[in-house]
Amino acid sequence: MTTALLMPALSPTMTEGTLSKWLIKEGDSVSPGDILAEVETDKATMEVESIDEGILAKILVNEGTENVPVNTLIGVLVDDEKDKVNIDAFINKHNGDKGNQLSKDNDTELKPLKSNKNLEQAPNNDLVESSDSFDSDEKNNISYKEKTAESIKKEKNENDKKVLASPLAKRLANIANIDLRDIEGSGPKGRIIKKDLDKTIDAINSKVDSSAKTFSDYRPEPLSSNKVNEDRVVALSSMRKTIAKRLVESKQNIPHFYLKMEIEIDKMMDARKEINNYILENSNTNDKITVNDFLIKATALALKNTPEANCSLNDDEIIFFHNVDISVAVAVENGLFTPIIKNASDKSLLSISKEMKLLIEKAKNGKLNPQEYIGGNFSISNLGMHDIDDFTAIINPPQSGIIAFGKAVKKPVIKNNEIVVVNTMTCNLSADHRAVDGATGAKLLRHLKNFLSNPNNMLI
Repeated sequence: MTTALLMPALSPTMTEGTLSKWLIKEGDSVSPGDILAEVETDKATMEVESIDEGILAKILVNEGTENVPVNTLIGVLVDDEKDKVNIDAFINKHNGDKGNQLSKDNDTELKPLKSNKNLEQAPNNDLVESSDSFDSDEKNNISYKEKTAESIKKEKNENDKKVLASPLAKRLANIANIDLRDIEGSGPKGRIIKKDLDKTIDAINSKVDSSAKTFSDYRPEPLSSNKVNEDRVVALSSMRKTIAKRLVESKQNIPHFYLKMEIEIDKMMDARKEINNYILENSNTNDKITVNDFLIKATALALKNTPEANCSLNDDEIIFFHNVDISVAVAVENGLFTPIIKNASDKSLLSISKEMKLLIEKAKNGKLNPQEYIGGNFSISNLGMHDIDDFTAIINPPQSGIIAFGKAVKKPVIKNNEIVVVNTMTCNLSADHRAVDGATGAKLLRHLKNFLSNPNNMLI
């Protein structure tokens, strides 16, 4: 039996992706659940698992190939060696009389797949030789029968060195200059995960430098003045390409208008302290409410009290949402996610806090499910923890607005004819003027101010 391996749709909106890396070679046997490849979408690098058992008879899309359409034939599995003789017919039948193959050298150009002899392949040092069931007279192809004992031994050694690790673990190992072959994985089937890298780094820190506690300590040093400075060119990731495209479209096509308000947050800070002390004294967990949790809850309640702002423009219609789903900007390596707290207005601060911590962890590990970041009615972005006083953000379409929060700042104000020092925070609303009017935006910020400056009102 012959089985087609297709480029999967890893999210509802995915139409194409980058085949980042094959984790198996032609001739390898696979079982259900084995990781076949890594595919980079516009949001994350995700692993593709096999749902069938068999032998990888043919790889049709080289690793590193970008813009591979969903449902493109990327490889072929067979039950046993005898099924390989029918491979060409299977591929041609699947792809039509002019079968297609994507080439790494030719970007998104589709190459005819007439027969195995005429199959044009991109130069790739990791490309595995065809098996003896495939006829080939090209100089660059070596049949399985023609392999020398030395080449077989070399291939075996390379297989022995193969390391099973998550994409995040590989990136962190590269940053810290750590050989993954020296690490014992604790994940499924001995797979190396981030936790294993953390343990290794802790061990290195204790032996080398007790002050080095994070991966940032291992980042490359900048070029010194006595070295020749060179520009560094880095190709855009799929995530960064999508962010660039969406933000350009948003800024060009959506008539943004901006409203700014300064909010006193002394009572919010006191409430946060009291809640965290209560949690510490009455539970066995390390849960803590953050300022961001208050911002999510307050924004959701403000939208619930300003339903005319909880909307989205859809061509000639405006959709007014019943639920209040808040998208929260989370920075990750080379981009950002906007995981969603659904029905945020109806959840407690502690529930929001727990859910947000889980979503942040999944976002940074590239493990978010599409339903956890696609959608949302309204967005917030908080850069206060990065020492930013205030800023304006770009709307995430098709949402009608986003609120940008700055850091808490102590300022003198006049109260009861006396000068007192209070903590204040700036919030900047960016709104789509096609769906939200200035008065509506002002009403939304007034409600937000009410909840943040008087957090007890969140309980009503």
